[in-house]
Amino acid sequence: MKLQKITQKRWFWPLVCAVSVVFGWWYLSIVTCAPLGGDDELINLQNYYYITHTSFAQSVLDYLGDLWEQFSLQNGRFRPFSSPPVRGLTSWFLGDLVGYRLYILAWTYADIVLTAWLIGKASRSKKLGIACLCLLPMMFSVWQDSTGNSLYSYGALVQSTLLPALVAGLAVLRWQDTGHKRWAVLAGYCMFQCCATFEIGFTYIVPIFGLAWLYTDKARDALRLSIPALLGECVTLAFNMGARLMNTLRAAGILEGSVSQIEGISPNFDLPAILRTWAMQMSAGFPLNAMLFGKMRPGKIYPVDVLCGVMVAGAAVAALAALDKLPNKKQNLLLFLSGLAMLSAPALLIGLSPKYQQPGQVDWRHGYIPQTVESFGVGLMALAVLVMLLRRARGKSWWPGGRAVLYGLLAVCMAGSVVWQRAATRSAYDQGGRAYTVFGDGRSEEHTSELQSHLNLVCRLLLEKK
Repeated sequence: MKLQKITQKRWFWPLVCAVSVVFGWWYLSIVTCAPLGGDDELINLQNYYYITHTSFAQSVLDYLGDLWEQFSLQNGRFRPFSSPPVRGLTSWFLGDLVGYRLYILAWTYADIVLTAWLIGKASRSKKLGIACLCLLPMMFSVWQDSTGNSLYSYGALVQSTLLPALVAGLAVLRWQDTGHKRWAVLAGYCMFQCCATFEIGFTYIVPIFGLAWLYTDKARDALRLSIPALLGECVTLAFNMGARLMNTLRAAGILEGSVSQIEGISPNFDLPAILRTWAMQMSAGFPLNAMLFGKMRPGKIYPVDVLCGVMVAGAAVAALAALDKLPNKKQNLLLFLSGLAMLSAPALLIGLSPKYQQPGQVDWRHGYIPQTVESFGVGLMALAVLVMLLRRARGKSWWPGGRAVLYGLLAVCMAGSVVWQRAATRSAYDQGGRAYTVFGDGRSEEHTSELQSHLNLVCRLLLEKK
């Protein structure tokens, strides 16, 4: 009864949200200690050099030129809204490693908030949406034995792909409420932008359909609501196929122009290889997977690690404990299946890629670019499982006396995961990564100015070549 009275206070839910966001951000900010990896080593400084040596007006004109090049099908791969673009204003975030990582984290948290909003809307339960908000920060793998962890690489590519899909989901639900066609148009455009940012966007029609079904309680209505989003995807698919066709004609000498190498994104339908890669990639969406298989152990644990763990876990458990009305079994199943689609469908696209089917790439410690957005699916699945367990436990005779113990055990497990990941990540990256050192490693200090001059020349030549 005391807990019920507290949860009815006007300040309770805003406080839970604030604690979760503040300490969730603090927890995830440990990624700022990771060094550069993957494509970031090659493009970040180049793009930052460009934006700092180009006028604003010229950078806008260059960006519009890049868009025209994409929409006129001059590239073999249609991605006009890829983030960060080769030449765009987002390149201002690439000059400092900590700022770059916080830029990615801002995209990630924007997706967390929109996902929670969408779940609260689809389930008709704001409290369930808040519980989703509190759970999601603990779902990400903050360390990965690979340069492909999109929580701190690739300029928030997958996060900027997911965000318009979430807006599309909210728009179709709003269309159902109001009947105004402008919401359907917005949903269609958002899905176009989503798929034109990164190809995994094509998979998000499935969770949108699932959440629309959860909202309307009827599959037929959910199909109707999904049509605008599907049309947006079809437009993007037409551009994609057109770009590939033009690239094939250029490769055959029928058309003039440069040929793009797109073998890595051309599917290979070797079923055993697909299944192995698919399973491996899905495993990367679970938070502790990489650390357990990589035999990572925490180093020194600092008080801030414990504080983040206790506060993030405490907010999540408080939100779960205050859920007075739980979704029914059908609603909970739809929530779980929508999360499963967010986990498995992007992973399947990776499984189709011959680049990632290679034996050296497939092991349980590795995940690739989509792994961060797959973790959103893991979060929805975890929320559905916890709701199911709560429903069963609340029907037992021992629940009134034993619930405090169970909530305490749940909080300890969640906090332990946060502390483990944060401390182990710091230990793994104990060399730090607060400066761009990839070009300067092994060079003595007296050559720093000479190295900078060479670097500027290389960046200028690369930009002129483009």
